[in-house]
Parts: sequence; structure tokens; C-alpha cells
Amino acid sequence: MEDYAAGGKDQVPYMRLVSDRAHCCSLIEDSKNRLLKDYLELQKDPLPDIVAKPLDESLLLWGYAIRGAKDTPFDGGIYYGEMQFTKDFPYIPPHIVMYTPNGRFKPGDQICLSISAFHSPNWDPSWTVGSFLLCFANFMMFDEDRMGTGFIASSTEQKRVFAKQSMFYNKQNEHFMKAFGEKPFDPEDSNDKDQANATDESDDEEESELSKSQYKTSRENFIQDIGTMGGPSVTAISRLKKDYAKLMKDPVPFVVAVPLHSNILEWHYVIRGAPQTPYEGGFYHGKLIFPPDFPFKPPSIFMLTPSGRFQTNTRLCLSISDFHPDTWNPAWTVSTIITGLLSFMNDTAPTLGSITSSDAEKRILARKSREFNLKDRVFCELFSDLAKEIREELTEERNKVLSEENAVDETTSQRRSGEEGDYATLTYNLVVLAGVVLIACNERDSSNSPVGCTSQIVFSLNAINWRDIHGLTIARNSLPPIDCTGLPHRACIDSKVVMASSKSMESISDLPSTYLAIVIMSSPDDAMVRAVIRNTWLKLSSKGKATFRYAFPIGTKNLSLSFKKRLKEENTLFNDLIFLEDLTDTYQSLTKKSLLSMQAVHNMYKFEFLLKVDSDSFVRLGAFLKALKDIANPNLYWGFLDGRARPKRKGQWAE
Repeated sequence: MEDYAAGGKDQVPYMRLVSDRAHCCSLIEDSKNRLLKDYLELQKDPLPDIVAKPLDESLLLWGYAIRGAKDTPFDGGIYYGEMQFTKDFPYIPPHIVMYTPNGRFKPGDQICLSISAFHSPNWDPSWTVGSFLLCFANFMMFDEDRMGTGFIASSTEQKRVFAKQSMFYNKQNEHFMKAFGEKPFDPEDSNDKDQANATDESDDEEESELSKSQYKTSRENFIQDIGTMGGPSVTAISRLKKDYAKLMKDPVPFVVAVPLHSNILEWHYVIRGAPQTPYEGGFYHGKLIFPPDFPFKPPSIFMLTPSGRFQTNTRLCLSISDFHPDTWNPAWTVSTIITGLLSFMNDTAPTLGSITSSDAEKRILARKSREFNLKDRVFCELFSDLAKEIREELTEERNKVLSEENAVDETTSQRRSGEEGDYATLTYNLVVLAGVVLIACNERDSSNSPVGCTSQIVFSLNAINWRDIHGLTIARNSLPPIDCTGLPHRACIDSKVVMASSKSMESISDLPSTYLAIVIMSSPDDAMVRAVIRNTWLKLSSKGKATFRYAFPIGTKNLSLSFKKRLKEENTLFNDLIFLEDLTDTYQSLTKKSLLSMQAVHNMYKFEFLLKVDSDSFVRLGAFLKALKDIANPNLYWGFLDGRARPKRKGQWAE
């Protein structure tokens, strides 16, 4: 029976021949398969500054050698130890010991790590032998303040002495020599040459060897010094190149990531919004800033594109970021990091750097993300194919909208070509205004007219100076029957439609009452603007629904089903949208939209005044309501409206 430890401590057989072998056979076979797989992976993809291999046929006992990291007290040392696995691996972690004197651990004693057999609950079965050794090496050289079972305290100078003498001890260890020989690492590497020189008994040979490697050693030390001044270490460069190659071979769904050409420590990524989420259709650009000693420390993570989930240009507090170095695993790759980020983005858990927003707001930002990213030079340079794809999508969408607007404009032109004289448009608009006033009236005196409306229209252009309001305030009014004699046929039809929709006195009395009804003109894709209005001037007033009610009218004709679904979701949350199903919401149909909107509000509420404003207006409701109550004999007010304005026939704002 051979010793488990070269120093004779803890006698453990390499292979256990137990009486109940049949019972344990399947477990042993599973652990052997997994350990063999991990060994082949290490052969295919070696770890930086670490070598490891099984020492017996059972594969349960492994030997390893770790090379001391540059600019640490362990620099120049090679440290040998062993790992003892059980038949329950990978469900139970291994024990680990180190035999080479090092000044950090007691030679031959089992070391108490948070990921070793001392703390099985912390173990993750997905961790491989390679990831275990990376964590151990990081713990040994970069986390020297922590102490525990198997640890010792020694000075920095003592550790340097042990580093120089490490190969002297290793050569006396039979297991080390059998597994790794005198040169466990690449013989071309200067570290091995330095190590050989440190243990050479011949002063002449040592001097000769140093002379041969002087130039090469100086050059590599210069490269390492760059790392200590803020640039990447050789280990970081090697690892990030390896991660990039792996990412190219096995891409992460919905994510692309590439390093900057000028700095391998800065990576940029783009996340495509996943289907069936509020981020669908969006492109979210961000960056990863890796430390010079990656993979022993985690990166900083930033999101640059507004998403409704994370703050922009702010370090994100994630378990895989530099906010939590204690939970970082050096075996995690760039693919692991961006997969974790994608998962957290689709979650709703709060963290430092996250924000709260509604699904409707996230969808709006998803649509706006494309144009936002095209303004970013780095995005367009690193993801040129994606930028081209986005430009083509936006061009196609704009052409579609333009063709729809041209169709509407052509219909309008054909209608106007049939009207009589130069005054046809003016007459038509006057009739529309008369219809608006008719809609606004919510009291009718049936004894004075067939339709129950008598009074007069009074235009006051300067009666009220409300700087923040650009719209119509319509007071309680009534009109005599409209005479269509001499008016264009279209105007008569429109006025009759309005009159035909008037409610009876009985239906009016059943409607909810309010002092002021507010119509806020808003386009279908203005959900973010609507959210701002709800949270600003509509929220500033403490008055209840008896004082004012508001609504956002939206034309839904020709909208896609997905667009309508988003609008319905928004209305479910706020219950303040009016859907005009027969109206295509374009600039050319603005007059018709105003008329239909007021008609809809007239059918919804019993009100004293009606205010129509655009979505870019800011209304001081308190002052406005006070001014309304101070008006004597109110009739109809236009606010700031130039009655002499001529309709535009050409250009972007052609009517």
C-alpha cells in the first residue's frame, strides 16, 4: 500500500478493494467518467500556470503543480500538492493538501477551503477539477489575509525564500518527479529556467544558465511590468483570447461580445431583446471592463443603452461583477458572464444600478434603442453588420409610414378638389368649430329648439393669457340648429353626424360629473410622453375626479396587432386612453382627431369645461382652474390661435 502523502502522513490506499464492490461499482464508474472528462479537458485547454493529472488507475488521487504568480511573494516558486476525490464526485468536493513548503499552508495538512470537502454545502457539482484548482491558486496568492485549518502565517521574505527553494523540495518528492519531472511547465518559459537556476548546485552552471536567458527574461518581465501598471497580464491576455475563441465557436443566444481592438481588457456586448419579453425588438449595448489580473478577479459591468432595467453608464451590482469578488469563480468565462447578465436582465429583482419601469416603458425604450445605438461610434465600428441591419429596418419602416401618409394625403386632396370656391375650406372649418361647440355642450333646453340647444358663440382671442396652454377651452354652450343651405355637401354631412350623436337629457344625467374634462392629444408611440405627463402636471393637482378628468385619444386604425396589444396593456394599467378605431393617427387627420376626441369625451362625462392640449404642453392646473372660476359668462375661448392662419399646402406640414 502506497502513502497518500509523500511525507507519510495519512495512510490512504490508491485503490480501495471493498467487499461491497458491486454496490459501489456504479458510483465509482460515474466518478471515473467525470474525472476522465475533466482530465481530457485540461489536456485540450491547459490552465495558466497550473498542471494536474491523475496519479493512479482509479483516477481518485491527483497531483498538481502551481507556479507562483508574478509580483507576489510566491513569484518563481513551483508548488506541488495532491487532491483526493471520492466515489461520490462530482457531488462531493475533494480534499486538497500541499507538500512544497510555501509559507501559506502547512505541508501535508488538509487545507480548509470554502469549496473543499470541509464545506460540502458550498460545492457546486458543475465545477470541474480545473475550476477547483483556479480557485485554490487564487486563494493562495491573492487572498492572504484569510486563515483557517491547515494555514500558517509567515513573512513576505520567508515566502520568497521558500519560492527559491521550492524545486529543491519537489525533487525529493517521488510522486512529483514521477508525474511532472524536473520541468513541469514549458521548458522555454523563463520561469522554469529561473527555478532550475535557483536549485542548481553548481555556481558555474547557474551563472551560465542565467546568461543565456537574460534577454528573454528581461523581455518577459517588461511585459509583466506593463500588467502591474494597469495593462493586462500575460495570464489575462491568454485567458481572454481563449474565451473569445470559445465564444466564436459556441455563441451565447441573443448576445454578441467582442473586445476592443486597442484594449483586450475592454469588451463590448449587444443583447437582443428576447421574444415574449418587454425587451423584444430592442438592442442593448454595454461593456465589460476586466481587471489586469483576470481571471482571478471579476469584471465591471455597464449598460450603455437605456433599457428600463438598468441605469446607463453605471457599474451594475451582480454576483458575477466586481461588486462581489468573494463569490467570483476564476473558472467563469466571458460566456458565463454575459449569460448571467442576460438572465438577470429578464428578471425583476432589484440591485444597485437597476431601475424600476413599467412593461410599456420598456417596450418604448426597446423601439428607441435602435436609433440610440446608431449614434454610438463604438457600436457602429464593433458591430457593423448589426448596425447595417438596424439601418435597413428603420428605412423600411419609414418608407411604409410615408406611403400610408401619402395615401391619406391623396384622399384629402381628392376630397378638396370637389369643393366649391376659394372659401370652401374656410366654411368647412367654421362648421367643424360649430360642431365642436355642439359636442361640448352638456346641458340642453328642449323648449327653445328641436335639438335642445340655444345660445350664441363668442370668440375671445385675448380673454385669458395662459402661457402654458396651446389648445381650446370650451365652456358650457348650446347652439341653434345648423342650416346647411349654401354650405359644401361634406360640411353638412359632418355636422349632421355630430348632431345625430347627441345624447338625450336622460343619458346625460347618468354620466360621471366633473368640472373640467381634459383631452390630451397623443400619438400611438408616445407612451413615454404619456407617462411623463401622468407623473408631472396631472399629478401636481390634489383635486379629485369631481374637479377634473383627463384622457389621451389615439387613432388605432392600421396599427399592427402587437401595437394594439401594447396600447391595451397600457390602458389596463392607467385606464386613460380613448381608442378611435376608425381613425388613422397622422398629422393630416389632426382636425378629424380633435373632433372625434371631443365627441368621445362628450359621450363619457358630464362636464362644465373642456380643455384640449397637445402632449408637449405643461398646464398649471391649480392656476388654470382658478382662472376658469373667475370668468364671467363664459362661452368659447380659443387660447392662442391666429384666425388669419393659412393652411399649408406644401412641405412637411402640408394639410
